[in-house]
Amino acid sequence: MISLIFAVNVLLSWQALPASEADQYNVYAATTSGGYTNTILDTTTNASIVVSVSPDAPVYFVVKASKGGFEGPASNEVNVSFPSAPSGLTASPAP
Repeated sequence: MISLIFAVNVLLSWQALPASEADQYNVYAATTSGGYTNTILDTTTNASIVVSVSPDAPVYFVVKASKGGFEGPASNEVNVSFPSAPSGLTASPAP
């Protein structure tokens, strides 16, 4: 039996704030809109990151800037969702 498991890569990027306004960025992910409890990245730059997500499970992302340990409001929410792989695939040995 062959199982097909895959993930899709998503590129997240954002515009940096002036250094006087932010010294860190926290990227959050959730499986429900607004349910941000999982920090997937803490960074001091406005890095672009690639995140792998599973098909058929929507993922929601926000970025929050912080300065001196105080976190600001969330960015606009971005969500991604991809269909699953087709079912009923079979494989046979090559001749």
